[in-house]
Amino acid sequence: MSGSPTGASEHNPIFGSQNGAEDASNYLSDILYVEGVATALATPSGDAPEAWAISKLKGGAVELGALAATGGLTDLLKETRGRERPDHSDERSFPSGHSSRAFSLATLANRNLESLDALEGVRPALEIGNAMLASGVAWARVEARKHYPSDVLAGAALGSFVTAFLHDAFMNLPDDALNVTIFPLEQGAGISLQLRF
Repeated sequence: MSGSPTGASEHNPIFGSQNGAEDASNYLSDILYVEGVATALATPSGDAPEAWAISKLKGGAVELGALAATGGLTDLLKETRGRERPDHSDERSFPSGHSSRAFSLATLANRNLESLDALEGVRPALEIGNAMLASGVAWARVEARKHYPSDVLAGAALGSFVTAFLHDAFMNLPDDALNVTIFPLEQGAGISLQLRF
């Protein structure tokens, strides 16, 4: 099965060609990146400049950490699984990195939208739109003959789960959950980082 093309990649029913599908996956991913940043900046973060900056730094660190963890796990699975791509270009087909990243970004954007009261009436449509964009990325990778459907489904599940887990675990920590202490030593200084959750 690993060498046979899928029906979607032979007929290109949505994106017209393999090159068109590859371009579409990148374009749709870029839209999700922009929306992720925009929704992160729009989330409520306090009125005082110091509180706003600390909140944005915490949120940025958690969201970048979730993306990095998703990417790291995806790469680890690609290296250990060694599944050949449908186009025979390499053995990094499973899981789809584009799909895991797209669903990670969609999950982050949707979590950010949940905190925006002003968008309450249109929030469901925006959340569905994010899921559709991420699904478009995944489908485009199948049409481009870079992945099998099981590759993109695994990537979607990985990106959604890891991101939701890390976001929910660390964004809801109390403000005093992180304690950083710098202390002197004979040969310089030490730093202690305590995280309570």
